[in-house]
Amino acid sequence: MIQKYFEQGYVAIPVYRNGKNPAIGADWQRWCTERPSLTLVESWDDRVSKQKMNIGITCGPASGIVVVDIDVDDEKIMQLCPPSFVRRRGAKGEARVFKYAPNVQSVSLPGLDLLSTGRQFLVPPSIHPTTHKPYVWLTENTLENTPVDELPELDLSFLELVRPLLTRTKTASVGRNNKLVDIISAMRGRGEEESAIVREVYEWDRDHHSPRLFFDPKESFRAKNEAGAMSSAMKLVNSVTKSLLDAGMVTILDNRVVIDINDSPAPKSEKFKPKTYPQARGIMGKFIEYCDLTSSGKQDALGLGGAISLMSVLCSNRFNTEVRGLTTCPNLYVINLAHSSFGKETAQRVVYDLLTETDSGLLGGASYRSGSSIVMSLPKQQERLDLIDECSSLLKAMGGKEDYKSEIVEILSSLYSKSNSKFLGFSSLASGDKYGACWNPCISLLGSTTPAGFRASVNRDMAAKGLLPRFFLFIQSDLGAYKGRQDRARAEALYRELEAFILGFLALPKREHPTFKPQKNLLAKHSRGDHQDLTEGVRYDPFIIPLTEEAHEYWLTYDEECHYRKAENPEGFESAFIGRFAEKVAKLALLDALSMGRERVELDNVQWARRVVEAEWHNSMPLYELAAAENQFAASLIQILKVVESKGRIGKSDLLRRFSIPAKTFWGMVDQLVEQGSVIYVVDEKGTGKPGPKVTYVQATLQKTRRDEELKNSSI
Repeated sequence: MIQKYFEQGYVAIPVYRNGKNPAIGADWQRWCTERPSLTLVESWDDRVSKQKMNIGITCGPASGIVVVDIDVDDEKIMQLCPPSFVRRRGAKGEARVFKYAPNVQSVSLPGLDLLSTGRQFLVPPSIHPTTHKPYVWLTENTLENTPVDELPELDLSFLELVRPLLTRTKTASVGRNNKLVDIISAMRGRGEEESAIVREVYEWDRDHHSPRLFFDPKESFRAKNEAGAMSSAMKLVNSVTKSLLDAGMVTILDNRVVIDINDSPAPKSEKFKPKTYPQARGIMGKFIEYCDLTSSGKQDALGLGGAISLMSVLCSNRFNTEVRGLTTCPNLYVINLAHSSFGKETAQRVVYDLLTETDSGLLGGASYRSGSSIVMSLPKQQERLDLIDECSSLLKAMGGKEDYKSEIVEILSSLYSKSNSKFLGFSSLASGDKYGACWNPCISLLGSTTPAGFRASVNRDMAAKGLLPRFFLFIQSDLGAYKGRQDRARAEALYRELEAFILGFLALPKREHPTFKPQKNLLAKHSRGDHQDLTEGVRYDPFIIPLTEEAHEYWLTYDEECHYRKAENPEGFESAFIGRFAEKVAKLALLDALSMGRERVELDNVQWARRVVEAEWHNSMPLYELAAAENQFAASLIQILKVVESKGRIGKSDLLRRFSIPAKTFWGMVDQLVEQGSVIYVVDEKGTGKPGPKVTYVQATLQKTRRDEELKNSSI
């Protein structure tokens, strides 16, 4: 069957029969963008046949498909989702198949998934791991008989219609499930171990239910023996936990916001209002304007991420600056974050077009599968910008425990500040001890994903490893006014100006270091005369763009402030990020000065860079704090607290409506926040003047003196 799907243009892979995990290794996602050889397809086909495995079709450019996977039997949602003449049914709902388009990214909602690059879905004759029944095609057209180029195109506008319905979907908890859901929620609230929760659910079902939930053939968690019942208990725990997290989870906060308690509703906290990113100047400002003109919505954050990424790779091995006597190079790691359909691919597309059409030679790879995939071409391409369209897989690799994934973290961390020295490469059985060694490596990175994709990919350890603090996150939190009807002539003029700027920059010389001695590659058949046949590239001596005395003094003061702030809690989650603030400011100040055509970094360049770093940290802090949450239930508590603190005071019924959590479970969570002293219940003593019960509010608590000090310190 794998070969049959392959002949129609699709990449089919073996999947374990008792689950949905691919059975071809951790790097299976490469087959979302690459097509395997016929020999490999034949070996997979043989394996599926002999081991009776399931079959998955990869989503993305390799197979040429995206899939709308509807996981609820809701007639209204079915009608709102776009139709397709290729549909497949599993346990419930259905999956609809469409033609791949680069602008379609993966989206996960409660009860619906949009599957694109990096995802796969099971197809007949696979067996569903829960129902133990085969998947079936609902249509006469199937992927077995329909070529990929005949599939319909997907209109993403349906997401905005179904999103409100899906986020209000209640946790499935009927009949015997009610008590088990309450048990899971309560134990999550106490922070108990996963294994303890699973055993409690298993034993309650065994001791109190007749027939037992996990042995009932009418239930989706059906088991054949006690080991299967324990496994089903674990599945239920995971399902309920996911429902709690999906219920309106947007941002996560770790620190409490302190608000004065008085008789009037408390003011809305400034902590929760996104900061506006400073307006870029010079050519970076024109880049953002062009992105605005070619997108239907706002691009202030996403355009800024693209602009500084473009400037960083243009300056590579040409310009550095110096602060505190240390050389600072311009390469940067940027991730643009926005919801699907917000146009987060616009900045990447513009950067790609500009670097391609100017024949810059500065475009790098599109994925990181291992350490070797990063460094293998460094000697021949010492400076480059890697564009990673959906970087959730990279983020997961950064948090991985496997050796090849930890190499990614170590190499990217090392390359971040190695541009003014020599990278020694790393050991490889195939290529030797100096694999990837070169002078002046200068890699910049521009990736994109959704906030949900970011939250699902990061963990607490990733900050401790030190790579995440090197990244900039630029978050497009709102779409802005419609901008579809704009001046196209202005856009064309801006594009020509951007091209001219890039060509002018590329014409600037890259100065070789005076002590550089070329080491010829003895394996090269011909010497090209342009250093491209050297074993370790060229050693460059970038021009130094100095800071003015006033600018340097300002930067030193800021560096000192950051030093003392991170020293307050050196093991805290934030300290790793604060420790990079001053370095980031120096890099951005250099790019801002060059964007404006200056020969020195002046005070306003450093001030602008500091405002960017502070706005970026303020806006991305809630996402990072999810990585610091100790367990998923704690994240739910924090989200409830966030809503209360953002309002100051909110009515009980209004608060409950904002979450898709059973009322009993929900008020148990609020009660826990009351016990912690984070919130209090307040009865409206004045009332409404009418007969009937008085209104009860949930209100944030505070210790004003301590919070005022925290707000004062947050200025850095």
